[in-house]
Amino acid sequence: MLHAGGGYLSLGRLPGTGPPGEPGRAGAPGPPGTAGTTEPFGQARLPPQVADAVRAVLADLADAPFGAPDAGRLRELGLDARAAAAAERAGLLRRLPGQVILAPDAAGRAARILAGLPQPFTAAEARQALQTTRRVVIPLLEWLDREGITRRLADDRRTMREPRGS
Repeated sequence: MLHAGGGYLSLGRLPGTGPPGEPGRAGAPGPPGTAGTTEPFGQARLPPQVADAVRAVLADLADAPFGAPDAGRLRELGLDARAAAAAERAGLLRRLPGQVILAPDAAGRAARILAGLPQPFTAAEARQALQTTRRVVIPLLEWLDREGITRRLADDRRTMREPRGS
């Protein structure tokens, strides 16, 4: 499930993936005065090309949640920094430094996987557990550190933080 604004969307029910003529389906009529300008995407309204790019990224990430698209794929999809920022504001993507784009639930998924590792763990162990690359795991671990989910130790290994109130 993907968090989008105030509701949850499954990949099979993202706007534009339902039957032809369904509201929000590419090519289906939208609300009056919005033809061709924006497309509903959960509770967000994005330009159609951005919504299509976000759908493609999320479809790619469905099979490999930490397989962030590289710069070439983002360019191919037309998902530039401005479009990615709009999708992140809408709660549809998570942007990390180095043009790393992940699904909005990536932090929770990563935390569940990393909690299963022997503690403390190295970046290489996290990379293997998350089945990703160093290009993705380093910004992801740094973000998890800033969010208080993990803690970086003096020897560069990390450990999961105790949940608040424990």
